[in-house]
Amino acid sequence: MALIDSKENVNQENKKYKIREKDQDLNDHRYRLFKRAQHLLKRALALEGLESETKIEGQLVLAQVSLLQGDLDEAWQQVTDTLEEARRYELIWEPARAQSLMGSILAAQGHLQQAVQYFENAMQVFHNCGMRLEYARTLHSYGVSLLEHAGTEQKSYQQGLSFLREARQIFHECGAALDLDWIEHEIAFREGS
Repeated sequence: MALIDSKENVNQENKKYKIREKDQDLNDHRYRLFKRAQHLLKRALALEGLESETKIEGQLVLAQVSLLQGDLDEAWQQVTDTLEEARRYELIWEPARAQSLMGSILAAQGHLQQAVQYFENAMQVFHNCGMRLEYARTLHSYGVSLLEHAGTEQKSYQQGLSFLREARQIFHECGAALDLDWIEHEIAFREGS
């Protein structure tokens, strides 16, 4: 009987190892894809004749890629430069998008109180402009940040979940399938933990 249990334990450990190995391979593949996307986006942004709004939107995506890669200093530099440029062109929603991204970066750095100000400023602009999808995306980022920093604080945890649910409702109403799928997984993960 002990031999069977021992063999079963070895098999389980082998399966766990293979899963970890596959996860690492997947993460390596994602990293390479991010690097490739980042390189291509930089090349595209260097093209002459891009409209300022298109260029700024691309720069914000580039900052988002840096954030997703965990390069927080690079992401911050990119987003602050882009915010300055967006304000120079007197654009309306791009600075708000930049502020939302700044909130995510600050939260990732552990500065949640500062992040809250950026999230709330962005949400106010999106709400005032009737930009429901951007409002919901900011709610999503804000909610995730609250959940990640809630620890044992039940109030922050509940507020984070509430933000995710509100964002989910807006995504559903707007027919934003990709955003809806993403947030459904996030909510299921959070409610399951």
